[in-house]
Amino acid sequence: MSGVLNTLLAVPLAERFVRHNRSLAEWRHAQTCHARRLVKNALAGSDFYRSLWEESGVQPDPDIELDDLARLPVIDRATWRSVPLEKIMTTHPAEVPISHQTGGTSGNPFLMPYFSIDDIRLRATVLAVMRGRGVRWYERALWFLPPDTHSRGGHRLFGRVRMIDSDATTEARLDALREGTEQIVRGYPWPVWRAVVLARRRGVTLPPRRLFVTGGEPLPASVRRTIEQALGARVVNRYAATDYGQMAAECEKGSLHLCAGAHVRILTESGPAKPGQEGEVVATNFFSSARPLIQVRTGDYAAWSETRCSCGNEIPHLACVSGRTGDAILTPAGEVLRFVELERALTGMEENLLGFQFEQQARDRVLVRLCLGIGPGNVDDVRSRLEARLPGMRVSVELTDQIATEPNGKTRACRGMPPKSP
Repeated sequence: MSGVLNTLLAVPLAERFVRHNRSLAEWRHAQTCHARRLVKNALAGSDFYRSLWEESGVQPDPDIELDDLARLPVIDRATWRSVPLEKIMTTHPAEVPISHQTGGTSGNPFLMPYFSIDDIRLRATVLAVMRGRGVRWYERALWFLPPDTHSRGGHRLFGRVRMIDSDATTEARLDALREGTEQIVRGYPWPVWRAVVLARRRGVTLPPRRLFVTGGEPLPASVRRTIEQALGARVVNRYAATDYGQMAAECEKGSLHLCAGAHVRILTESGPAKPGQEGEVVATNFFSSARPLIQVRTGDYAAWSETRCSCGNEIPHLACVSGRTGDAILTPAGEVLRFVELERALTGMEENLLGFQFEQQARDRVLVRLCLGIGPGNVDDVRSRLEARLPGMRVSVELTDQIATEPNGKTRACRGMPPKSP
């Protein structure tokens, strides 16, 4: 019940957040206000951050400037999660925080606490992204969600929502898309992609939709194109996480502009990444007052765009989010290749492809799993393309009936070699 009430309270706030997402000056002002509130809260109530900053020789000003966040120490996600609750969590004299469970992409699911006011702000951020795409909060929607989210109660951001488990069979997802008339569809991209490919293979025409809102997984260009063509819908990709908040969302031109509720940096081994240079995302969730998340590595890799977005919005935007740590192939020459580059070897197979996965089995060996609709496809062509892109590596292709998903319903398009044990 509290979740539904918080969503209603978030509606008027979302209108203000829409303005924050359109103007660089308002965006920076909003982020500065958010940063000051969060840092003041951490200084007053979090033993962990007070000790961390003192040991690092950094004492942030409660009236911190936005650019000064970069001076604060960076910590990894595992360290942040391992800190005992009583050491990191701040308190509110009259409130028990609301807990939201993460999807478990980076390990075991994690409960992220939010005070009600921050929960409302977080919902308003998502509503603002949807409002900026012409979606009203009360519109009917079809959601493909992990089963555990159905019981949270507070995840509903639209008035009438029909929910289907994201780990349902492809047949069940196809039935849901064929039977419904909702104009808004939301879910992970890969399960929906498999359903629309199955529909196309059977000659089934799906009811047209207006918008497919997605996120949580890398979105290959081929997957996006197939969904857009089958549903007649515009795909809007979001970069968000339960613990990190809403970090970026696509504009009408397809650029991932940063949102006002989170501070995003991209770091390489030598420092801040330059435009076009891939690095690891480090984020601060401005609405994490209960358990402050400040300058924490995400485990995701991304790059800043090298060009200004043609939509006219001057807010910084990402060129791409290319995957997580370990979701890449490391060649014998030391080159790191992520699925965005590897999927090009599958060009021309989209009509016959129900799934794919790249897995590095040894330093010089890669396995490609293909789930094909009809016939063997151009397997030899895929192998030769990849061998040309991966010199010094042996490539084998395995045909399979389905690509296994993770426990949270997501699909890993690329599996790198696990790190060596110490």
